[in-house]
Amino acid sequence: ASKYERGGHTDSLNMRRAFLLGCLLLSNATGFFSLSTRITERRLVELFLNGVSSSHTSEEYSDFMEEDECPVIQFVTGNPQKLKEIMAIMEDYGLPLPMTSRDVDLDELQSDRAEKISAAKCALAADITGGPVLVDDTSLCLEALHGMPGPLIKWFYSNGQPIDTIARMLQGFENKRAYAQCCIAFSIGPNTIPVVFTGRCQGTIVYPRTNTSHPAGWDACFLPDEGNGLTFAEMNISRKNLISHRAKALKQLSNYLYQHKEILTRLCLDHLAAPNPQRQSDEKFRFHRRRAAL
Repeated sequence: ASKYERGGHTDSLNMRRAFLLGCLLLSNATGFFSLSTRITERRLVELFLNGVSSSHTSEEYSDFMEEDECPVIQFVTGNPQKLKEIMAIMEDYGLPLPMTSRDVDLDELQSDRAEKISAAKCALAADITGGPVLVDDTSLCLEALHGMPGPLIKWFYSNGQPIDTIARMLQGFENKRAYAQCCIAFSIGPNTIPVVFTGRCQGTIVYPRTNTSHPAGWDACFLPDEGNGLTFAEMNISRKNLISHRAKALKQLSNYLYQHKEILTRLCLDHLAAPNPQRQSDEKFRFHRRRAAL
């Protein structure tokens, strides 16, 4: 490793492989690993992604990826808090991919099927942004109302309606059962068919506790079966991220990316090659290096 030249290309590929693999072996043996030396060789990143899944390296891998500041994936949302939640969950799953939120005005497909809505929005977002995107669509389905309001739930809280709105809807029904559903749609870029991952969390609708104040609306009314008697609003974020509908959908996404490492490699290589989008205007920002569909 002493022959490794910082940021240079004069050393052999084998030397660079040995350097990275030596660090990774040290990481697995000691639980400590530092990427203080900037590694810019893209082949090493490919080697890293294809050969390593140790939880010991997730933090260091995240630091390494952040060096270039260019996001791998754009999460299309107008809610930056959702981005933090998704990144925290993906990091827990060992995939701390750099993301950024982008508020894109999308025409929404009018449908009661959340999967179709997510796929359509994701395809449109990929065409608009020109790069890899993630789209999230949430539903709350009430058994007593035959699955309604479903993906229309956001309109029930769009104008500052009371937190107990969804509980009052079931006031005349004995059946308070419901499930929260999250559809995560992922596209590698324009002209590709999005992949949709669906997570569900079963629970019961309750009236909010008197000491509960939560900005997410129906979170205060949803008592998940796995919540040990706590509503989503009463849980800390770490607990919620273990059982939520969004976490279950993202678990499927992470499994998909692990099974299709060529996608991870492609995302990582483009991350290193792409210019920093913060240096460009939002209108001109494009991932120019995405050539062909997988």
